[in-house]
Amino acid sequence: MFNARMDLVRDKIGVFWGTQGFLPFRLPEEMKAVITVYDLVYKRYPGTLNWDNKVIFPLLFKNSLLRADKIIAISKSTKDELLFFFPFLKGKTEVIYPATEMLWRLEDKKESFSEEILKKLKIQEKRYLLTVSTIEPRKNISNLLKAYAELKKQNVFHVPLLVVGKYGWKSRGVYRLCKKLNLSDDEVIFTGHVSDAQLLRLYQAAELFISVSLYEGFGLPLTEAMACGIPVVASDIPVFREILDNAAVFVDPLSPEGISDGILRVLNNHSLRKTLTQAGIEQMKLLSREDPSLKMLDIFNSFRL
Repeated sequence: MFNARMDLVRDKIGVFWGTQGFLPFRLPEEMKAVITVYDLVYKRYPGTLNWDNKVIFPLLFKNSLLRADKIIAISKSTKDELLFFFPFLKGKTEVIYPATEMLWRLEDKKESFSEEILKKLKIQEKRYLLTVSTIEPRKNISNLLKAYAELKKQNVFHVPLLVVGKYGWKSRGVYRLCKKLNLSDDEVIFTGHVSDAQLLRLYQAAELFISVSLYEGFGLPLTEAMACGIPVVASDIPVFREILDNAAVFVDPLSPEGISDGILRVLNNHSLRKTLTQAGIEQMKLLSREDPSLKMLDIFNSFRL
């Protein structure tokens, strides 16, 4: 930390941007500071954090907010939470939505289907449900698996569930739950991390995208799914309502039965799928109206005035 301070002084840095929600100790007093805040999970769902984050956030976060000249929240929901817990931030907090890269785009399913990718990921079926997230408690994969098991029990469809994402904290419990629910490797497929090119194809050819997180600061996979023209089933949480508007069927993330009902509702209704897809495309136009990089540049330039 001390060497970092010396480097900042030596290089005459005018503005320091804390992209991870923290600032280094002892920033020079004359240096302006900006922080991007992604969420307040340590306040809302501390039980979903590993032990080191439970220690780091309370120690560093508030002091960084006090020192910062400008706070960037990645959603209105995150801004509202910041002002609820830290009222002193009023007047120096602004919302800038993360950008969804041009990589994610709508394409005909026949064109997007890739035998090579599915074979590499050991996926047998051309139809599948898709969720994209790190496997950790906050992502609520357990309740999604219970919902899927309920659909299997009802014998209402035979579409595998693809869980795309890296293995995170407490991920082993998810695999144990699969065995307990008698879900085979052909029914629930954990792909692990995939490349952006592979993920694009998986998005474009999916029947349905599902995200039942307990809490998020934004939800980039949702915007990626909308950009690729996939109907969405999502948790009924404030930030998802903000991002998705009317482009999703919302479900109670704590209710496996509610999740399974939402999935069936979309899969069994072609007209609804079409409506959700079009609503998602329109919603992405609204979310992409402003370039976040230009908004950040405006903030940095404002310190020169």
